[in-house]
Amino acid sequence: MNPVFITGIGIISAVAKTSADLLELAKGDNFSENNFGKNNFEIGVPSSKVRRCPRYAKMAVSATNAALIDANFTDSIDKNRVGTIFSTGYGAVESTITFSDSVVDGVPSLCSPTAFSYSVFNSCLGQVCVVNGFKGVSTMILGGDPLEYSTLLLNTNKADLIICGAIEEFNEELKASILYDKILTEKIISEGAALFVLSRQENSNSYCKITKFSSASLEKYPYLYKVEKNSTAEIISATLIDASQNKFPEVVLTQQNQSYFDEIEIAAMKKVFGENVNYFNAKSIFGETFNCSYSLNVAMAAAFIKVGRYKSALATGLDVHGNYLTALLEA
Repeated sequence: MNPVFITGIGIISAVAKTSADLLELAKGDNFSENNFGKNNFEIGVPSSKVRRCPRYAKMAVSATNAALIDANFTDSIDKNRVGTIFSTGYGAVESTITFSDSVVDGVPSLCSPTAFSYSVFNSCLGQVCVVNGFKGVSTMILGGDPLEYSTLLLNTNKADLIICGAIEEFNEELKASILYDKILTEKIISEGAALFVLSRQENSNSYCKITKFSSASLEKYPYLYKVEKNSTAEIISATLIDASQNKFPEVVLTQQNQSYFDEIEIAAMKKVFGENVNYFNAKSIFGETFNCSYSLNVAMAAAFIKVGRYKSALATGLDVHGNYLTALLEA
């Protein structure tokens, strides 16, 4: 695999609202506790372009706009060659629940084609393409690794640039259903978006390059169903070995979130990398953002490298299907 470069980042999180915020976070060590849940964000485009959009689509438009600005994107780039690859676990939750309630309650006036269209997972992707005029390869995936798929598309010349990453919207009903088995701590559940501008070419805006991906199935999502300790640790260890390419990254971004899974993952990491590698718990500042946790970890890893704190970083993630995802980032 030829490496690809992260040239712009757009982020919505509990602590970082802009790429500048993210870079400031990467410089420091004092991370305060935050109020998780919904996050405020600036849309960044004229309100007329998103007038009828639900909040989830606005999150996507906002993060995309921020990533493009960060990458110094110009209209001189052929928009037929700009791709969009987004990932989500739960999609437009609030729109879906609102539409479902209208069906159950028998309110036909609320069951309009427009209301239905905004409940579809890829509606945010369509809105981003309409707002920006992008006509390149475009896919919404449920779980999985949007960066690895985007890298494949770039390496096979299907696009010149790809906007990719993940978005998860906070919703009280979703939170209640996830907390049903009390595997997770209530206070850490949040939402987030992290979108990247990926390119085959390095430039002055580049954060870092991504040189390797590796993933494996844990068979079930460990925050909904408890996984077996020893077999899961073995799967994680094998994935870390494959991703690191026999290198010792200077920092590894974990999936720690105050659950039973922390012990399994950290044990596997220390078996592979030992005690001398730095381990960073990004969820302590971003919260548990489910399918977006991987993209937020990649964003934090890229920021660490951009500010010169580390020269290599291994970002990890878990998608809602129980896939353990990893990406090796290097200066």
